[in-house]
Amino acid sequence: MFHSKVSQHSGESNEHKPAQRDFSRKKSSSIVVNNPGLTLPAKKTNARVVRIRLVFIHIGEIDTLNEKYQADVYYEARWTEKRMNLNTLNLNPQDQQRLLVGDNPSVRINELNPAVHWSPQLFIENGIGQIGEQDKWFTIKKITPRSDQISTSVSMNVEVCEHRRLKGVFWEKLELNHFPADVQELTISITSHHHVEDCILVQDEHFRSIINREAFFDQQEWSLYEHVATEIRESNEEYSFDDENSSLGQKKHPVLAVACRAARRPGYYYWNGFCLIFLITVCAFCIFSISPDLPQSRLQITCTLLLTSVTFRWVVNRSLPQISYLTTLDIYAIISIMILVVLCVWHSIIASLNFLHPNPARLLQPKNYYVIMDRYVFYGLFGVYTIIHIVMIIWLFSVPYKRRREMNYLDREYADNKHIHLETRPSRYDSKYDLSFRRTSATFLNTLPPPTMKPTRQRQSSDGISVIPNATTVVPIREETNGVIIQGFRSYRDETVFEPFSQRYNIIVGRNGCGKSNFFFAIQFVLSDEFSNLSAEGRYNLMHEGINSRALNAYVEIIFDNSDSRIMIDKAEVAVRRQISGKKDNYFLDRKVVNKTDIINMLEGAGFSRSNPYYIVKQGKITQMATAPDANRLQLLREVAGTKVYDEKKQESEAILAETEERRKKIADLLKAIEERLLSLETEKEELKQYQKWDRSKRGLECAICTAECEDAKKRIDEIVARMNGATQKVEQLESDRLTVTELIQQTMDSITELKQRLQTQQIERETLIVDNKDNFQRKAQIELE
Repeated sequence: MFHSKVSQHSGESNEHKPAQRDFSRKKSSSIVVNNPGLTLPAKKTNARVVRIRLVFIHIGEIDTLNEKYQADVYYEARWTEKRMNLNTLNLNPQDQQRLLVGDNPSVRINELNPAVHWSPQLFIENGIGQIGEQDKWFTIKKITPRSDQISTSVSMNVEVCEHRRLKGVFWEKLELNHFPADVQELTISITSHHHVEDCILVQDEHFRSIINREAFFDQQEWSLYEHVATEIRESNEEYSFDDENSSLGQKKHPVLAVACRAARRPGYYYWNGFCLIFLITVCAFCIFSISPDLPQSRLQITCTLLLTSVTFRWVVNRSLPQISYLTTLDIYAIISIMILVVLCVWHSIIASLNFLHPNPARLLQPKNYYVIMDRYVFYGLFGVYTIIHIVMIIWLFSVPYKRRREMNYLDREYADNKHIHLETRPSRYDSKYDLSFRRTSATFLNTLPPPTMKPTRQRQSSDGISVIPNATTVVPIREETNGVIIQGFRSYRDETVFEPFSQRYNIIVGRNGCGKSNFFFAIQFVLSDEFSNLSAEGRYNLMHEGINSRALNAYVEIIFDNSDSRIMIDKAEVAVRRQISGKKDNYFLDRKVVNKTDIINMLEGAGFSRSNPYYIVKQGKITQMATAPDANRLQLLREVAGTKVYDEKKQESEAILAETEERRKKIADLLKAIEERLLSLETEKEELKQYQKWDRSKRGLECAICTAECEDAKKRIDEIVARMNGATQKVEQLESDRLTVTELIQQTMDSITELKQRLQTQQIERETLIVDNKDNFQRKAQIELE
């Protein structure tokens, strides 16, 4: 049996951190074992053990952008009640007598009084919304007492099983690291309002959790694996605390997570993502064929490819949720963008080198230094780009596809253990009493018993209810074929299966509004052309509009009796289904997706000709035919015989011939204009050749003139340099003479300064002598006067 990995959390003797349940959820891991056993923690031995089995009946659309998916699930929860009082179950005397006297019987009840009896109070933890109403019922099964146990008439040990089927939308945290080669887990987390001290949820060790792979909506985008993984964990109750021994204790709830695995089909993203990015990047290497002396062309083309790659990346990211890590496609796109940026930088560098060190005479030669450098850069970058692809391919096969190989291995283990489990488990159909429930699914699941244990079906004609023995362990499955199945189409909300048709005539009667016309529209929906091209609004109008919510998808399936091999398929019965949703309109042939053209060709081969619309006769048409004039009946006979279609085809052919003749005349005029244009182009071609010839001569002359001018300029430069050297020597001689004259001038200035000082001293002495002379004259005059 396929068992689950049991996660033990804090509060036990072993030391490890508890699992965090804030806003994320860890993915479960699965282990395949042969003899699973139930081991309970030591501190939880008084808790009730609830054994759960879940069946994925239908997996709907997986919404990667919003991280959610649709599913139709059915699960059973079993627990043991000791000494249950049968008088509290509101059983009728026949059912109570069956429990008391019968050999291992089971009885169905619709409700279990929660005020009197214990129930696990289960709910879906990751459910977002429910579609329609869920079906819920209970079954009571007597446990055979041992020799030391006594069972009275009013109390006994019983096994209570809660059955529940629901359709809804479920949240799932998608791991997109390996996108688009990722494998996702579609999890249903079943939890209880009870705490772990009162209730423990475990996988049922006798009945397997399974999945119906055939009823999978997104088969073209995803591949569903067969095995089912389970995980036992606990969730913290963040909003409630109990005050015990002056401390706050955080309560925990048991959780059983049942997950199926789906692998994305990556072909679409390989061709429309990786391939296009690869082509854009490879085109950037073609730019090296442009000469390095044309940087404007190189940079323009490279920048255009860079902007194209960035825009393409944003377009691809619209189909993914906003995540904080990079997917495989993101890494590849970013690497390609970086390659383009490096190429832009190199083209700028080579342009700068050509500008700073121009050499026009030898720039276009293959042995030019810059040309050789550009060639080696091309070899290096292209080699790096090739190595990156080799490494990425090896990584894809080693990491993402390794997980897919592990899933395939688990599928093989699951299939092997399934046969062992079917051979060793006890019979589930040994009860002589039947339990009725409503028919739901349209395919056999893997829980069917061996052929020797097949139950006998009983059918009630009053309420459209099917009967299957011991429904506590069987998922509602349709067994009959050769009919019509409708679900979600117009007034048919739930799946409705019409019984096999008679080989002669079948009449549908009923009151107004009971769905007779919608049944007729359902037949037309699959077989006729009236619903061939439906818009999104048209598809929504055909889906059931409920009081609470609208059906998200609808399908009609017609099962044909092919015992006469009219349909070219080697099967006794052929099922044709058309399924629509808000975004898709798919056809299925024996539960496999096919094209609409294949269905039309198959039906035409079986006699449903599109040229004869009278294999479906609408209401009131027979009266109209019977009372029609002879000309109209003749026209009708021609239509039924199929001859009218040839008249229509003849008119179509004549119209096509007239249109073809008109087009032929237009083509002749166009050919005449093209011939005239070709003559003028031929003249222009000769002129262009002469122009190219003289242009090459001109470029050669210009190159020769440029070379001669360069030689003359070099000679003039040498003469100027020689003259400049002679002038430099004269300047140096003059500079030496200037220094000598400067020294002489300085000495003369010093002599003049010294003479000026001496002159000033003599003037002072002269003035002193004059003053003394005056004084002497005055004394002399005074003496003379005396």
